[in-house]
Amino acid sequence: LELYKENAKQAEIYLRKVIKINPQSDKAFCALGILKTNANDLKESKKYFCRALDANIDNLLALKSLIEISYKTEDFDRAQNYLKHFLVVYPANINMLFAMAGIQFKRGEIEDSLQTLDTVLVLDPKHQYALDFQNSVRTVSVE
Repeated sequence: LELYKENAKQAEIYLRKVIKINPQSDKAFCALGILKTNANDLKESKKYFCRALDANIDNLLALKSLIEISYKTEDFDRAQNYLKHFLVVYPANINMLFAMAGIQFKRGEIEDSLQTLDTVLVLDPKHQYALDFQNSVRTVSVE
């Protein structure tokens, strides 16, 4: 990470070399995504985070970064698709379930969001953020 701060261009050259050697290097793709995010090139960063997740769905940094960018760009399709794949493998991951509920809400999928929040609360009945968000979603769905 220090290399990114000092010389992003040089870091990008090294990361591209890593990818030539190992085209499935999720860490290198994720690092390129971070570089592009730092340069405010969100379209490219999203592409690299997706490549990282294609190589390794377990790359939580890439998944969380993709979710953050999705909120900035109001484009949730890819993040939702990768979250679905992740949750097939890890159906009890509360943080990613909560992230899915947020994306579902932003996409207007109110019933799906409520169902996902119900799942979070089955796993952790005292999850305060889920309780608060569930109340907010229910309020919106009534209006």
